[in-house]
Amino acid sequence: MMEWKREKEKAGLFQDGQKIFEAEAVCQEGMRLSFSVHAQGSAAAVGVSAVMERKQPLFGAQPFFDRKEGVRFTLKGMEADGMLCVYQHKDWWIRPAFPGRWEDVPARTQLLVWEKEGRYAAMMAVCGPQCRADMQGGQDGICVTVASNQDGCAALDGLSLAVSCGPDPYRCCEEAAEYALKLLG
Repeated sequence: MMEWKREKEKAGLFQDGQKIFEAEAVCQEGMRLSFSVHAQGSAAAVGVSAVMERKQPLFGAQPFFDRKEGVRFTLKGMEADGMLCVYQHKDWWIRPAFPGRWEDVPARTQLLVWEKEGRYAAMMAVCGPQCRADMQGGQDGICVTVASNQDGCAALDGLSLAVSCGPDPYRCCEEAAEYALKLLG
């Protein structure tokens, strides 16, 4: 059974009392961010809601999210004996990678499957009506970017990741995708 423990700019995902990862926001100046978390059975999902605060005078230049960089959060505390990534090599092409360390996960990763002591986890980046998520390895774990790909966006809100854990990696991938589709309607 998956469950979330949430704070304003942090959220921890646990399965049967064992920590899977902790999500921590990387906040820009003037940004308010909160996580929305969902869990059902062995599947879970996390979304972000972020707003750039307006500056005075209101008729002056206002801050917006970068259309490609948007909002970032880091997933920390994951452990793996082996992993598989499916990443967007070109806009029209995806391919697999088998990194040995979290920091070697390629940019624009769409699916990340890892194994630890015979248990698997599958994490899928979600693309919704307003935002697209991408994963990339970082020094502290996995960096997730949620962006709108539109100029002038001062608010981002949407599902970012779906994850499932269990003994079968194929079933984990299916459950993560099914849960994301259910939440997106």
